[in-house]
Amino acid sequence: GVEMFQQMLVEYLDRIRGLAIHQVDDTDVQLDLCKHAFIPEDYIHDDQDRTATYQAFAMAPELQDLEELADSLVRTYGPLPLPALNLYKLHQIKRLASKIGIHRIRKAQPHVVLETDLAPDAVKHLMQMVVAPSRRAGKADQHFKYFRNTGIVIQGLDMVGSDDQVAVLLETLRTMQDALHVVNVVKPPNRTPAQQR
Repeated sequence: GVEMFQQMLVEYLDRIRGLAIHQVDDTDVQLDLCKHAFIPEDYIHDDQDRTATYQAFAMAPELQDLEELADSLVRTYGPLPLPALNLYKLHQIKRLASKIGIHRIRKAQPHVVLETDLAPDAVKHLMQMVVAPSRRAGKADQHFKYFRNTGIVIQGLDMVGSDDQVAVLLETLRTMQDALHVVNVVKPPNRTPAQQR
């Protein structure tokens, strides 16, 4: 009784402060980024194997599963060519984005925008978690801005090459995910396979 009341109180206070993070189903995350993310025919020759690999990437529920899939591909077919590596990294970005409530990542030259329905206080908290470590490490500030109707804008990120862009996004999203231990995470409802189509 008391523990349940305390948990309800914590959830209520988090909602009041705007710190509830509502996860997004990763199948609902839209990425409008790198166009060169695919499995080349000269890497996996068989059409069925290539299709199965695309499906495995799409169905891998966690980052660890993606890593194991990439390792398996390297053992079977050799090092990932750049387009396949981009595909792997984009799936990592999708999984991370879904866990922190980002439903779309898009280019808005010269910036990249992380669209979210999170409360402004939650976004500010996540942004502080990203900016503070990069300043302590002596890295250049990525110039994060938040606009209520737009989302989190990483200024100038679309001006760098796609490899650097993906690396910065991965680092940013990982840092945001690491910050989630101090806020209330609300998982999306379980969907049946029919609902996922």
